[in-house]
Amino acid sequence: MGRVRPLSVHLDRVGAARSERLESTAQSLSGRIGELACVMHGEHLVVICNLTRAGTDEEGMLRQLAGVFIPGLLAVGASETYGDLKNTFYYYNQALAAARLGIRRDPASPCWRYADYLLADMMRRVRVRQIPAALTPPGLLRL
Repeated sequence: MGRVRPLSVHLDRVGAARSERLESTAQSLSGRIGELACVMHGEHLVVICNLTRAGTDEEGMLRQLAGVFIPGLLAVGASETYGDLKNTFYYYNQALAAARLGIRRDPASPCWRYADYLLADMMRRVRVRQIPAALTPPGLLRL
């Protein structure tokens, strides 16, 4: 059995999108892809994908989810993959940061990945409580 490799995907409503739309999106995603969990967190939808059980990587999972990534309707941020579910909070914050930074810098994109905004977010987060692994690029963690 492989290591669980979760991926947090943050979906946020944009403009007039309502939380009901996020709830219907959650139902649609759960039906399309069985290896994920969708949780409403305030006005945000958090999707946790089990990449090991899905037999795919981050790229593959984002391709499977691409049908809901509609620019201007949902702000979608994707975290780095991680190995311990107890750290989901920190990686949720990565996904949230990717969406918040991405919508300002590249509003036409359907999805923003944390790796593309790592430096900008690190500058913002140096004053916030973090675990070192959440601020370390994946290649460095593998060393």
